[in-house]
Amino acid sequence: MNANDNSSINDNNINSLKVSFLSNISTNAFSIYDIDNSFLIFKSLKNITYLIYPTKNSIILYNFDNQQIQSELKNSYDDFICCLRHCTYSNKDIIMTVSSNNKIKLWDILSWENILTINNINNKYKTYSACFLNYNNQTYIVSSNGDFDMEDKGEKIKIFDFNGTKTKEISDSEDNTFLIDTYYDKSKSKCFIITGNLNCIKSYDYENNSFYNIYSSGSSYGQHVSFIVYEKQNLATLIESCNNDNFIRTWDFHTGFILNKINVFEEGIFGISLFNENFLFAGCISGVIKCINLKTGEVIENLLRHKCRVNSLKTLFHQIYGNCLISQGWLSDSINLWAIKTEL
Repeated sequence: MNANDNSSINDNNINSLKVSFLSNISTNAFSIYDIDNSFLIFKSLKNITYLIYPTKNSIILYNFDNQQIQSELKNSYDDFICCLRHCTYSNKDIIMTVSSNNKIKLWDILSWENILTINNINNKYKTYSACFLNYNNQTYIVSSNGDFDMEDKGEKIKIFDFNGTKTKEISDSEDNTFLIDTYYDKSKSKCFIITGNLNCIKSYDYENNSFYNIYSSGSSYGQHVSFIVYEKQNLATLIESCNNDNFIRTWDFHTGFILNKINVFEEGIFGISLFNENFLFAGCISGVIKCINLKTGEVIENLLRHKCRVNSLKTLFHQIYGNCLISQGWLSDSINLWAIKTEL
């Protein structure tokens, strides 16, 4: 994921931020695993901003513009959803739901037509995360492999087309993987797959089907469940968190060299979201959201509203709310909306 796609503001001359709580968007959302992308927010082809999230037995399509539930799909899956993604395909808004029982489904959100189901993705491991990949004007599905209860090698990353046919397996990718995403480097005209694993982050060159880099400090034991690639002046920086220590780490994506370690003084960091190149939000195990100045390494705000660890964060600019932050806590904790005010 290129962070520029989700950044809410491009003015990097901001000196500080002031964040205030606006509302609970949902109190019936349910997030079974503490992995990023437990909810989804995007602007549709009809220029409507939608928020999509799972409950214990349904999927909610929430119109973010008028703050109303537009539709609900009930009894659509036989296991809890752990990841949601969005893409446009054949002039339709398509969402992907991922269930840990090795099942991926694609849906047309306006009709809730199930256009594809892929079963039994892995033999031994679970599927916690998946994403879309665009390559040569074709859209593919990339699936992860992992298990929170196992520490040995997993299965290879698998690539599927929109017919559900497995087209490729990524070489040397048998890691215990919890989060997966893609990054396209325009300067190199290359597509990469990035994985958040047990004890490290890894990247793969999709076209050459080869391992690219490992990002590990040797002391980051735990699950790496959120990461961002930020691009500026052809320099790609990887920012990531670990659920078992208190550091935000930044890396040179292409060399694998560590650039910085920021201590946020919280033993367990989960979802992260980049506001701009200077400010990052990080969800912590205690339920606190920390706003971090990436240049100084200081925590400038502690946001208190969640009861459980905060597993997913998204920032965006909205025509009604301005710059805002959306956060979700683990299990039955709420999805919250925050206003972000900038200070020059």
